[in-house]
This record gives sequence, C-alpha cells and structure tokens, in this order.
Amino acid sequence: MKTTIKFYFLFHITLISISSIYLLFTGYLDFKGLLDNKNKGIIFYDKIINNTLFNNYKKISGTNTGYGFYGINVATEAYFLVKVYDNKNQLINSTTTQDIHRKNTLSRFMVLSCSELNSNFEIEKDKKKDNKNNVNKTLPLSIKERYSNKIFKYIGLHAIIGLKKDYYYYTVTLYCLNPKNIWSSKNTENDITKAKIKEIKFYK
Repeated sequence: MKTTIKFYFLFHITLISISSIYLLFTGYLDFKGLLDNKNKGIIFYDKIINNTLFNNYKKISGTNTGYGFYGINVATEAYFLVKVYDNKNQLINSTTTQDIHRKNTLSRFMVLSCSELNSNFEIEKDKKKDNKNNVNKTLPLSIKERYSNKIFKYIGLHAIIGLKKDYYYYTVTLYCLNPKNIWSSKNTENDITKAKIKEIKFYK
C-alpha cells in the first residue's frame, strides 16, 4: 500500500514538473516570438503533456490550472476609461470605475481590464499572421475581435445608465500602466507610463 502511494505521489509530482518546465519555456519562446510549433522537441513534449489520458487526469486532479511562470510576461495593470459626449463634442461624463463602490466588485472589473489586455495582444498577433498570408486584402473581423468590441460597447453603455443629459456618442479606451523600472520598490506617479491599447467610438 505504501509503495503504491509513493508511486502515485512520484507520478503526480513528475507530471507537474514536466508541465511546468514545458509551460515555462514555451511561454518564454512565445513572448520572444521564437515559438516554433513545428519543432520536433515541442511536438514531442506536446504529445506527452496533452494526450487524452494525461488531459483527463489533469482535469480530475486539478493539475491543469497551469504552473508555468515566466516573470516578464505577467499581466500588467489595466483600466477602462469611458467618456460620454453631447452633439457639440462637449464632455458630459467620464469614468474609470463605472460607479462601482464595492472593492470586491471593482477588483473583478479590473480583472476584466487585464483580460482584455491579453485578448488584444492575441488579436493583434493573429492580425499579423493574417496580413502576411493576405497581403493588400481587407480581412473581416475575427470572432475574438467582435467579442472584444461587444465588451467595450456594453462597458460604455453601463456608464450612460442614469445619465440625465442627452448624449451623442461615447468612447471606451483601454489603458495599460507600466513602471519604468520594474525593480524599483519605490515607484512614484512619474515612474509610471500609460499606454493606450485600444479605443472605440460608439454613436447613439
């Protein structure tokens, strides 16, 4: 009985270790734009880790949550800025919190911001691939991009709820915040750079 438990424990830890190493290196290579899915080593490890038997085991045991970590590729802070204008282009409302007051709810909303940041990265990466294959052709929006645009639209619509003034259009902008020096533990406001990731204008 003890031998069986030891064998199971060893198998479980080995599977986690292999998955972690695989995710670590593929995460690094993907971030650097060097990931080659046709590489024999990548194909070999992919077959081991992602075969049906191991996949089912990982789902049951919870080891499919992902243990790979590449520090420079972690999510950065992001937020939405909604601006509402009238028909004279005068700003009548602006918000980054959607009037959310509960900390727990606001933190979940901030998670959505970071999720859209990652989604935009994937969309842009797909666009670059498509542009290489379809030079000088106007490509339709992908499902990912249409879904992302819907999220932007309804975030903006939420800012209009209860608005007393009549509006003409609104803009929804996703910003990303990055420290100039990630190793500094005493960052000030001037040490943070703000980058505009995506902005969409919606008319009434």
